[in-house]
Amino acid sequence: MNVPSRTISDSASNFKTSRVVTTGSDALKIVPTFRAVAIGLFLFMFLNGIFSYMVYGGVLILLDTDNYLIGLLLLVGGLAFIWGSNKFKLLAQEIIKLDRNSGSYRRYSIWKPNNFIESKELSDFSEVQILKKLVKTHNTQRSVEFTSYEINLCCADSSRINLIDHSIEKEIISDASIISRFINVPVVRSNA
Repeated sequence: MNVPSRTISDSASNFKTSRVVTTGSDALKIVPTFRAVAIGLFLFMFLNGIFSYMVYGGVLILLDTDNYLIGLLLLVGGLAFIWGSNKFKLLAQEIIKLDRNSGSYRRYSIWKPNNFIESKELSDFSEVQILKKLVKTHNTQRSVEFTSYEINLCCADSSRINLIDHSIEKEIISDASIISRFINVPVVRSNA
């Protein structure tokens, strides 16, 4: 099968964000690490705290002064930033479960375990892909470059599902191997 080599995940991390956990001989879970949840929670609270303060400041300026334009800008800007920061999925941690008994792959939110985001049959998967990609970030002072890896489940129709994405190659190879053995499909390596 010809496995596509474009990246699926638009995120990348230079630390381990997910780990594979075996739950008995018939189930395997991919769960976020404590560090990934803690960083997401911190960023969510920090950003929303700043933006809430903008809203609060805007209301105070509107009520206590004649600077309606500044108050309105702070109020609307703070609300827009709160809405925007929630779109960054800082708290959108997901759990993936592979289950041999039901023959299923299921992805669900850590906060809503009964609502599946995505579900497929394990028999739909033909390969586990390790995709190596170069990540470049730029800002005004410096640029950072690191290698990150995706673990993707590949289907016979060339569609793929991203499972894990981080930069620790040894862990990626180990996790891909565990997943491959669990669903009894080969591992393929690709470069983006």
